[in-house]
Amino acid sequence: GPPWRESLPPRIAIARDSWSVEGAVSTEPFTSAMNAAVAARVERHVEGGIGRSDDATRAERPMRCGIRTREHGGMSTETDPHGTHRRVPEWLAPAGLIVLSVVPILAGASRVGQLATGGAVNEANARFFDSPIPVIAHIVGSSVFLLLGALQFAPSLRRRRWHRRAGRIVAPAGLLSALSALWMTVFYDLPSTVTGPGLAAMRLVLATAMAAAIIMALVAIRRRDVTTHSAWMTRAYAIGLGAGTQVLTFLPWTLAFGAPNPVMYSVLMGAGWAINLAVAEVIIRHRARANRVRTLPSTLSPAASAHLS
Repeated sequence: GPPWRESLPPRIAIARDSWSVEGAVSTEPFTSAMNAAVAARVERHVEGGIGRSDDATRAERPMRCGIRTREHGGMSTETDPHGTHRRVPEWLAPAGLIVLSVVPILAGASRVGQLATGGAVNEANARFFDSPIPVIAHIVGSSVFLLLGALQFAPSLRRRRWHRRAGRIVAPAGLLSALSALWMTVFYDLPSTVTGPGLAAMRLVLATAMAAAIIMALVAIRRRDVTTHSAWMTRAYAIGLGAGTQVLTFLPWTLAFGAPNPVMYSVLMGAGWAINLAVAEVIIRHRARANRVRTLPSTLSPAASAHLS
């Protein structure tokens, strides 16, 4: 046979043989021409890497479209631009979000316990005893939103009915958290130890933005626009998780310099929200880029799509 036959991978050799058999039923000149065309085509494919299954070829293919992510059960496989595969446990992000939520949830549970048992009243908590319903609604709504919302980031749960059912609880809980935060900012008489210049304005803007983001997400999912829904819910969760990140911004400052003054209090509070929103935008853009990579083959010609597969 031709010299290229022995070096062909099995998949292409079978394809070449099938084309040859189809050509064999015709006249001899046509068979020779068909075999020559098949040989040229196979050589081009082998040179281009199609049909090869070696590690180098697998590493080269993702570089044509940037980063690709594939899910395998409980793991996510990410391919960076250098073709290296890294397995990331899919529960790493939800677990981290839950850990970040633990401190504000425990603080809220302690507050509810004080209200239920009638703890000592002082300047720092008098407003809660005077009007307990808004703070209890805020604690319950925020706790449910943070815990169930963290699980919504698990890819395996997003592919199941659980995600939709949990979302029917997460969205109302997030709205309850945001609206109760608005009420407390407007009507509670905050002591000087938990406020600072501009902090009330920040709380009003961010609570409104959180509620608006959840509503935008609900409108998007009603249109079956999953990408937009995911982006807005991620932003809403970033705002809701501000109390968890603020623990990380306050702790180093307090250990190094003691209790912050009102100006620094506002700065550290704002830094917690800013960090969360910045991370959320990075995640949203990463998802958008990954979605473009996954949909790219459908926009190419059949030959190009086969080469990228």
